[in-house]
Amino acid sequence: TLSLHDALPISEQGAAYEALSKGDLQQAQRLFESLLTIPAQRTKALAGLGYVEMQQKNFAAAKEHFEQAESAGYHAPELTTSLVDAGYWKAMQEGNRALDNDEFAHAISAFDEAHAIKPSGSEALQGLAGVWMEQKQPEKALPLFEQAVRLQQDRPQAWIAWFDALVRASRSREVIADQPYISPETLTKLESDADYMAVLAAAQMSAGSAAEGRRLMTQLAQVQDS
Repeated sequence: TLSLHDALPISEQGAAYEALSKGDLQQAQRLFESLLTIPAQRTKALAGLGYVEMQQKNFAAAKEHFEQAESAGYHAPELTTSLVDAGYWKAMQEGNRALDNDEFAHAISAFDEAHAIKPSGSEALQGLAGVWMEQKQPEKALPLFEQAVRLQQDRPQAWIAWFDALVRASRSREVIADQPYISPETLTKLESDADYMAVLAAAQMSAGSAAEGRRLMTQLAQVQDS
């Protein structure tokens, strides 16, 4: 039988994960930190701190805690997945920060690192494409945007970025032609997104369909008001 002393850390661990699931990150962090001193709970507490930091978007710290948990002997599929995700989003965060500061070489290096960590992640390809768009080289960006869409066809932001790039590259007719290839579920999400409606309206007007463009602008106004 378990003594009260033995049972207490299990209860605290459950409370920590409950706080995490409810979004009470300060409480979750406090509880996980209190478990670090208990040898039997230390590995899962380290992982728990990593999950807190993932939600805080502190991906570098999350990666470090996941690595510490793994080194301490905690081996589980969810930890392996979380470690990959932390490394991926850490690199993505670095890439986006570099892109915001016009540090293009650094941005490319970070997005390349993210893509190497998680080849199935469309965000890294979209980030690389964004670098080329900032440097006025859409011919290099467009294949990456398209590849990002193919990787995650249910991700609305991938479609929006690709369509925006096509319009900017004077290839608006391709935006219109690609509409039937969007799944009904994703299209429903897109039609409630102001950025998508604006890009589609611009594509229709650029392609010579002024009436359809105006109709979409009216729909855009309704989306923005909702």
